[in-house]
Amino acid sequence: MGLYLTAILPPDIIAEEINEFKKIFATQYNSVYSLKVLPHITLIPPMKLSDQIESLASAALEQFAERQNTFSIELNGFGYFSGRHSDVVYVKPEPNVQLLAFQKELTNMLRSADFEINLPSSNFNAHLTVANRDLDKKERKKAWQEFENRSYARTFEVREFHLLKHDGHKWQRFKAFKF
Repeated sequence: MGLYLTAILPPDIIAEEINEFKKIFATQYNSVYSLKVLPHITLIPPMKLSDQIESLASAALEQFAERQNTFSIELNGFGYFSGRHSDVVYVKPEPNVQLLAFQKELTNMLRSADFEINLPSSNFNAHLTVANRDLDKKERKKAWQEFENRSYARTFEVREFHLLKHDGHKWQRFKAFKF
């Protein structure tokens, strides 16, 4: 039984920039947890799959990807929300109809395939995390003074999505599904 999630990964150059923000949070705000995680936009949150279901899900994701068209994601600034475990600071994608439709279609496909996995029931909140879990509220408030108005704008084309697999320590790229 493995732990997986589906995600959009930004291009390497943008991932490196986001990792630099994570390093700022690690050194200045004592938040190191996010350094273990590849920069990504979660499409479907972590789910447990048996080896048999993994194979079936991979085939279904491959077929799904073949029907998709590329689209752009614009990143613009930073945001935060209070999560279950802690506050989350993130790089903020601009509202994006294509991304919302893609995520909804992916969720519906997995739901109709009946893989017996827990799928999100709440609203999709696209974001690229730079600090979470070990970021306490006091540190988040200090960090937010620095990041609230910090400029960061990038655009990238989405031509694929990924299935990430947890190796027991951190998330790893497992399979890419090209459009």
